[in-house]
Amino acid sequence: NKITDSGVSELIKLGKNLLELNLWKLEFITDKSLLLLAKECKSIRELNVSGTRFVTRGGLGEFSQNCKIYF
Repeated sequence: NKITDSGVSELIKLGKNLLELNLWKLEFITDKSLLLLAKECKSIRELNVSGTRFVTRGGLGEFSQNCKIYF
């Protein structure tokens, strides 16, 4: 449960065609990960960020502007 933004960055390098991503209760994920996902993974359709402490509404808003996503 200690995955950070750096870990998400490495994951993106392996799979830019991600369709779904579950970040549930990953406490160290921030808006930085969402912005990187929005930039690099345009095909993502489902994202779960429930229980993340450092993901903000602003980050979700920017993410949703770049991806057709269902929350």
